[in-house]
Amino acid sequence: ADSLDGESVLMCMMCLGVQVFISHSMEREHRLDFKKRCSIRLEELRSVTMIQRLLPTHVIERIQAQTCCVPQPIADTCPEVSLLFADIVGFTALSARLTPKELLGFLEQLYTVFDRLTQEFGIIKVETIGDCYWCVSDTQNPKPEHATEMMKMATRMHKAIASVKPPAASGMDRVRLRVGLHRGNCLGGVVGSMMP
Repeated sequence: ADSLDGESVLMCMMCLGVQVFISHSMEREHRLDFKKRCSIRLEELRSVTMIQRLLPTHVIERIQAQTCCVPQPIADTCPEVSLLFADIVGFTALSARLTPKELLGFLEQLYTVFDRLTQEFGIIKVETIGDCYWCVSDTQNPKPEHATEMMKMATRMHKAIASVKPPAASGMDRVRLRVGLHRGNCLGGVVGSMMP
């Protein structure tokens, strides 16, 4: 039997080492590529989730269906809806007494309570503007009792704010809410090219 001399053994070991190095490098590249694809997919899911929180499903579908370079306006006349606007009594003075972090924490606590109520009543949150909370009855699946549901929502908002304690620095003993309702027709749509 032929035996391998030292030089042949060394060559075999070098070839084996190169193969291991190449395999390791390829495996590392595959792992990095997989990690990168997972990261991209996660960001896509986060973006979709954020868009779904901002816009109703039927509007997202219409935006995605547009194929031309110049987006077409999306606007719908809603013949019978209810709108609710709610704001905090004394908010301007309150915001002057609180730090930005305290103010945002307070609004977060309050709006989380209101968000749960919108889900409970099947009402769509449109936007918050400072201390103003704005919502509308479901325009895609209208209920004949939408005005009654919105009144119930307003009543529950007033009851729910009792559980929200104003920050100590606010000087307020309790949160007071001012609510306005509208019932009738409205025009809803997407305007502008950027999110608020």
